[in-house]
Amino acid sequence: MRVFNYAVIKYFTKVKEACPAEVYEALKGEFGSHKMCKPDKVKAAIMTAEKNGLLAETRYELNDNGEVDIYYNCEGEALEAVNRYLGNYPD
Repeated sequence: MRVFNYAVIKYFTKVKEACPAEVYEALKGEFGSHKMCKPDKVKAAIMTAEKNGLLAETRYELNDNGEVDIYYNCEGEALEAVNRYLGNYPD
């Protein structure tokens, strides 16, 4: 099985942007039984990657539940760094 936090970060190399709920939905098929595969843990992994300069906030949007979804992306030097260090990591 892949390392969960690496899979979260790698997901952003395949999409233009995503919010934590979208990342959770994309990864729960593979990681559904993993203790880290919970919406709050996905959000924590994304926020850690953002604080480490690997992801950047792109926009905010109200979802159907009236909650704010924060979208993130991985571009430029951050994308180069992720690809350099996780490039051979399985998708």
